[in-house]
Amino acid sequence: MVGVYPDYSPTVQKCDRWLPVRPGSDPAFALGVAHVIIDEERYDEEFMRKFTTLPLLIRQDDGKYLRAHEVFPDHEPPAEDSEQRHEENDWGDFVALDENGDPVPVTREEVGEETPATPQLEVDTELELANGESVGVHTDFVRQKSNILENYDPETVEEITTIPADGLRKTAREFADAEKAQWFTGEGINHWFHSNDSLQRTIFFIQSMLGNIGERGAGYYNYSGQYKIELLDGYPSYVNPDGNAAHGMYPGYAFAFFGGEQLDAHEIRGDFDRELDLVPQGDAEEPVMPTNAESYTMSKPTVLWTMNCNLLNQTKHQEHVIENFVKHPDTSNELSIVSDMHMTYSARHADIVLPVPSWLECDYPDITVGPENPFIHMDHGVMDPLYDTKQDGEAVAMVAEKLDEKIPPEERNVDSYRAYFDKFLDDDKDVRDYIQETLDAGMTTRDIDVEDIEDGPERLQLKTYPRIPFYSQINEDRPFYTKTGRMEFHKEEDRFLELGRADLDHIESPEGTPYGVNKKWDEAKDEENPLYHDEEYQFYYNTPHPKYRTHSSWGMTDWNLIWSSRDFGSTNADPEGTERLVDDFSFPQGEGETEETPPLGEAFVEMHPEDAADIDVENGDYVRITGKRGDLVVRVMVSERQRPRSAGDMGQLTIWHGWWPQHFPDDEEQGDGVKGYNVTTNIWLDPAQETDDLVHKSVFGDPNISEHVEDDIVWQGAELEHGYEETVWAPTGTNRDDLVEVEKYEEADWWPGDARKDELFQDYVSGSLQGGDS
Repeated sequence: MVGVYPDYSPTVQKCDRWLPVRPGSDPAFALGVAHVIIDEERYDEEFMRKFTTLPLLIRQDDGKYLRAHEVFPDHEPPAEDSEQRHEENDWGDFVALDENGDPVPVTREEVGEETPATPQLEVDTELELANGESVGVHTDFVRQKSNILENYDPETVEEITTIPADGLRKTAREFADAEKAQWFTGEGINHWFHSNDSLQRTIFFIQSMLGNIGERGAGYYNYSGQYKIELLDGYPSYVNPDGNAAHGMYPGYAFAFFGGEQLDAHEIRGDFDRELDLVPQGDAEEPVMPTNAESYTMSKPTVLWTMNCNLLNQTKHQEHVIENFVKHPDTSNELSIVSDMHMTYSARHADIVLPVPSWLECDYPDITVGPENPFIHMDHGVMDPLYDTKQDGEAVAMVAEKLDEKIPPEERNVDSYRAYFDKFLDDDKDVRDYIQETLDAGMTTRDIDVEDIEDGPERLQLKTYPRIPFYSQINEDRPFYTKTGRMEFHKEEDRFLELGRADLDHIESPEGTPYGVNKKWDEAKDEENPLYHDEEYQFYYNTPHPKYRTHSSWGMTDWNLIWSSRDFGSTNADPEGTERLVDDFSFPQGEGETEETPPLGEAFVEMHPEDAADIDVENGDYVRITGKRGDLVVRVMVSERQRPRSAGDMGQLTIWHGWWPQHFPDDEEQGDGVKGYNVTTNIWLDPAQETDDLVHKSVFGDPNISEHVEDDIVWQGAELEHGYEETVWAPTGTNRDDLVEVEKYEEADWWPGDARKDELFQDYVSGSLQGGDS
C-alpha cells in the first residue's frame, strides 16, 4: 500500500511506502506513473482497443475526432442543427485503422467484443477523405503517448512533485505488475482547481492501460461525498409523482449562475469586488456562460431557506457569501430561514429558525442509501421529541398548505400544493406510503416492503455483490456514457481545445503554487507566482475533514470539543486564554439570562516546528493567518507531521474543517468581522465545465444496477444527456488552491514544551511502533 500525501497523515502511517508530494502536483505524479507504463510497454493492448478511445483517429488540424462521414461517402453526417443534435445525441460515427491499415467506421455501440476488426493503437499518417482532400491523423494513444514521454519522465516529475524518481519508478512497476490494483483518492483532491479534471482523467488512463476496470479488486475510487441517490432509482416518483415537471413542483435551479453575467475570461485571479471569481486559462475568447444560460434566473434570491446545511459556516469565500446572501440593505434577500437542531452560525444570521428534532426524536421514518455499502436503511425515532420541533418534510408540507390558503386557485399552476404532501398533514394517512411508493417504483428496491426495513437494513437488488463500477460496460459490452461510448482521454470540445486542456497534462494551480500560475510545467517552471515570491504568501492552507465531526455537526458539544481540540484551549490548559471565547459561547438560559461557560476547547492550526521557530512561535501561541480574501487568529499546534517550507516549496498549515466561528478568538487589531476557517478560501468557476458541449449520464438508471427494465418502472435505464447540468458540472469549492502568510499574534506561555515528548512519543514519530527502524 502506497500513500501519496504532502504530510505524514494518519493514512500514510499505515502504508508500506510514503511518497511525499508537493501540494497540488498530484496530476504530475500520475503522469509519471503513466510514463513508466508506456515506456516499458507494460500496458494491455487488447483492453485499450476494446474499451477506450485510444485507437480512434483524431484530426491533427483541428483536434477533433475524425468522423466516419468524412471518410466514407455512404455515411450520413450528424445533424447540423445544434438543438436537433442535442435532442438526438447524434455526434456521428468514428474511425480507426484496422490491422491492414484500412479505415473502418466505429459506432458508439461497437465496444468490447463488438469492436470492429483489430484497430491499431499507434497511427500517425495522412488519410484521404471522401471529398478528395488529405488530412493528418493520429490515434488518441499516439497523442497521449508522445506528450507523456516528452514531458513527464520520472526525473521531471521529481522536479515538479518532489517525489523521488526511483520511488515513482518502483511504485509504477509494482502497480503495473499486480494482478489487480486499485487507486483511491480522497476529497482533498476534488478541492484543487485542476485535479478534478487532469488527475482523475489520468488515473483512469492508467487503469485502462492496465485493464483494471470493471473487475472486483480493481478500479479507481474517489471518496468524496456520500450521496448516491441513483441507487434509490424510485426517488423521482416521490419528488414528481405525476411525471409532469411543468407544474413547478419539481425541484429546479433558480440560481444556477450567480453573478455569471459579470465574469470576464481574461482576468488572472478574478476581481474580488465582483460577484464571483473566475480563473481563466489559455486564450479563451468566449464568455464562460453556457449557450442556454439566458434560460436561467440571473437575479439573487429574495428568500433563502436552508435545511441539513450550515451554509454560512461551510461556504468557501465565507465573508463574500455572507455579504451577498444575508439580509442587509445592499442585497435583495428579504427572508432567511434555517431549519436545524443546533444554533449554528447560519441560524444566527437567519430571520426565522425552524427547530427540527434529532434523529432519536423523529416522528416520521426516512430511508437512506450510500455508495459504500449495498444496503437500504430506515431511520426512525426511538423517543418522543423533547421540544416543539418539526421534521423537514412536515415543515414543507405546512408551507404548502399555507400556499393553498394564500394563493387563489386561478393563480396557481397546480390544483393544490397541499395535495402533494397530504400524508404529512392528514391524520388518517401514513407517510410510510411515500416510502413504499418509492420502493415500488425502483429497480433496486422493487421487492422490498417498508415492513422489511423497519427492523433492519435490506440489501439493494444490484447486479453484482459487492457493486463493481463499469461491470456492464466491461463484461457485457455496453457503451460508456460518453460521445464515443468509450473511456475518453482526448477531449474534442471547443472549450478544452481553447484552454489547452484537451489532453492529459499537469497544470499549476491558479494560486497555490510558487511557479507560474495556470500553466503547464514547461512554462510554469521558469516563472514565479508573485503572490508567493513578492508578497510572501508561502504557506499552503489545508482544511481537511476531521475525525470527530461530520462537517460542522456537533462542533459545539463538550465531547466533540474534547476530542477535536486535543486539550488545546481548554479551561484546564489555559483558563485566561479562553476568556475571550466566553461571550460567543453564551447560550440563552431563560428570560434574557445567559450561562457564561467557557468552551472545553478551541480551534487550532497545525504547523511544522521549523516554520513555527522561524516566527518565534511555540506550542499554544496564537498566530494570524492572512490570505487574499481574509484573515483569522488561531492557536498553533506544533506538529512534525506537517510539510515544512524546507521541503523545497510551500509550507503546510492544517486547520480541520468544520470549526464554528465561536471557536476562534477575535482579532483585536482588525476589529469585528467574519471569522472562521473559511475566510481565506475561495470558489472559482472552471471555464472548461461552463459549456453546453459536454455530455453526461442522466442521474437515474444504470445497467450496472439491474437487468430488469419494465414499463411500470419510473426511469427505464439511464440516458446520455447533452449540455450543461448543475448536478454534474456545477463548481465545487476550490479551497486547496489557497496561499496564505502567517505571523505571530500573541504568546500563550502555557504549553509544557518537550515534557510530553517522552520515549513513546519519539518511537511513534520514528515509526518504530510499527516495526520500522528508529
